Amino acid sequence: MRFDELGLPIESSATDKQDSARLAGLMTVVEWPQKIDLIYYCLTGYYRRHPKEYIYDFSRDQLVCLLAGLRKSNRNSYWLTLKANGKDFIPPSVNGLRTHKPTFIQRLWAKADVIAHALFTPLSESNQVICIADAYGLLPLWIKLNKRWRESVTIYWVTSRDVGEPELAEHIIKYVEAKLPR
Repeated sequence: MRFDELGLPIESSATDKQDSARLAGLMTVVEWPQKIDLIYYCLTGYYRRHPKEYIYDFSRDQLVCLLAGLRKSNRNSYWLTLKANGKDFIPPSVNGLRTHKPTFIQRLWAKADVIAHALFTPLSESNQVICIADAYGLLPLWIKLNKRWRESVTIYWVTSRDVGEPELAEHIIKYVEAKLPR
């Protein structure tokens, strides 16, 4: 992983900075040692994938991780109210990340997100489900239902890339393992 001149993360194998907001939000959620100022992604009145590079609209994948990171960093709630310019459907569970008191429907949807990932796509990208599960206190449920969660993290961050991010995968796994019921 590398960091740009603003101290924002960029994946080692990336040719652009378009996944920076997702990566920064995820790293904040899993308490990466190097602190990242997520406000850089919010300075234009709407969320940006990177403050100095605009290629694609802001996607749900980006929004989940960034909102979870902003929420976890206890930033001023104004930053949670900005709009994303993408056209992806934003489910209630994601909108629930904008508040510290999600509604019953937002919590129920989050639980359904976690269960669906664990049962139907256990090896698919786990970044968003980790962020949602962490925010809603559902990591123990996800871990219980998805016995292959470590493998999903490793596949995404290490084996599916030309240049993997093994340190990040290891850090995510250690963070999630710390949430295992004792």
